[in-house]
Amino acid sequence: MLPFIIAGVALTSLAAAATAYYKRSGDKEDKPTKASLGDIAIWGQQDAGKTTFIACLRGAPPTSDKKEQTSSIRRYSKFKVTSRDGQPHEIQELLDMPAGDDRLNNWLTEIETRKHIFYIITLAKFDDTEYFRKVRTDIAHTVERLKISNKESKRIHIIGAHLDNSKWKDFEPSRVREKILQDDGMREIREHLGKVAGYFYAANLLDPSSATRLIEDIIDDCAAQLP
Repeated sequence: MLPFIIAGVALTSLAAAATAYYKRSGDKEDKPTKASLGDIAIWGQQDAGKTTFIACLRGAPPTSDKKEQTSSIRRYSKFKVTSRDGQPHEIQELLDMPAGDDRLNNWLTEIETRKHIFYIITLAKFDDTEYFRKVRTDIAHTVERLKISNKESKRIHIIGAHLDNSKWKDFEPSRVREKILQDDGMREIREHLGKVAGYFYAANLLDPSSATRLIEDIIDDCAAQLP
């Protein structure tokens, strides 16, 4: 079975978690030397939650406001993230790829050289036939490009956003993992991955507790891939 992880499923906001979340990037206390996690490329279909996820990863307060669509690639250079055990790490560059089917070729070019690959999906549209068709197509092309470029050892981090607006929103956190992984759509995604390792996470990105867990899990997983 492919290594699939689901994280960040808490739906209850906690004050302590919120404090840790908003201080993640701004903490000025003396820490050990930061280890580089390399660079990251992030992509997804329109309104999947990419902008909010990037804000969470960078330690900025997320917003539920409507995002302005852009056709330009955004680059965020050298920012600090912290693992669950408090160890500092540095992301060298985060590449925010514009949404849209016409950007697929740009995405496929970038994933050949980027250390980490993140693809954002919205769980709120998991039963939307047209949306899910696009997701399957994106992932299938991603896997194929990794194969032909001899990069199959790279992991694809699939971020399931909008958990709070999905059909799984009323499940207890302890049951969400089982329910999502048993979904027919998720099985299709796993089949498309083939031999490429995929990590799956799900979160309510507007909830500080859920977002904090998600980011900590992602950082720990990326750090585990360091030589």
